[in-house]
Amino acid sequence: MSLDSMHWGLYKAGPAIDDSNAFRVLLRLADETDPAGRNAFPSAQTIADDIGSCVRTVYSKLRWLERVGLIRRGDQRAAAYLPKRHRPTVWDLAVELDTPDKVRAALADNEQARHAKIAGHTTSADPADTGRQAAADPSPRPASDLQTDLQTDLQTDLQATCNHVADDPYKPNNPITQQTVRPRETRTTQAAQSDGRTGIEKTRRERFERWQPGDKALAKAAQLHADLDSELEKFRTVVTDNGKYPPCPEKSFLRWLDSGARRGLLDKLPTHRPSDQPADTTHRHTLGCQHVLDLLTPHESQFDHEGGRGSNPWISARSHLADLLNNGTTPDAALADILQEVAA
Repeated sequence: MSLDSMHWGLYKAGPAIDDSNAFRVLLRLADETDPAGRNAFPSAQTIADDIGSCVRTVYSKLRWLERVGLIRRGDQRAAAYLPKRHRPTVWDLAVELDTPDKVRAALADNEQARHAKIAGHTTSADPADTGRQAAADPSPRPASDLQTDLQTDLQTDLQATCNHVADDPYKPNNPITQQTVRPRETRTTQAAQSDGRTGIEKTRRERFERWQPGDKALAKAAQLHADLDSELEKFRTVVTDNGKYPPCPEKSFLRWLDSGARRGLLDKLPTHRPSDQPADTTHRHTLGCQHVLDLLTPHESQFDHEGGRGSNPWISARSHLADLLNNGTTPDAALADILQEVAA
């Protein structure tokens, strides 16, 4: 960064520049120069990012600054260490224009030279003001010749445009080059094509209405645990509403199932959980159930009630009787076995 270059850009060149984008580009270059105002080579993309503009605007303003003489191309060897394909242009600042008046004079000279070039002749600038003498056109052309050339160019362009239009079979004839235009398709041809499409759609609709899922569709639905009836109803509804019947309903339905599985939209078959199974209503006899008590209570006096659960004859007899009943022994036979054990 050079403070002298920044000072020149802010206070010497800046007051004479009306274009804010050009002013910011100039300051960005000044920020990169050496103390002599030379060897600034930031890339156009870097300048655009720093000033908040686009690369196209940066290139345009660089060309303008060079044209008006505020910057010029410097020694390109300063950026020779960069790859050639990414090497930016090296710029020098016109720091010799050390006052705003000199900068304004340079801008005015440039505008005069530009207007003179457009008008076809060059206006010489006053050497006392700029120290430069503009080269005059040795043979300025009269305005009548310029107008004639312009009319010739316009006529040539018009002829070329009309020829291009005439070559297009779908464009009307032009008044310069008359050519036969190929007629567009008649309404009869269009109607025939429309009837053909209608016939195809009708055939597809009839085929779709007759179609039933095949083995592949059934296997795919079983593999995905999908509710086939629900998915088939949705598939038929969507196709019918759209009015676009597939040429092969089976393949379309397979794609429907795959897409629904990927997106988690398939209606699944209900899963049979253990809680969904009907409860087992078979009665299991226990030592406290009423059946066991009804059989043994009349004979309770024959059993000793002393001891804990494992050594209590009364409780053991009731438990044994419940086991016999659960194993399918008839109540009378089970009771007889229990009483026989007590008697023994």
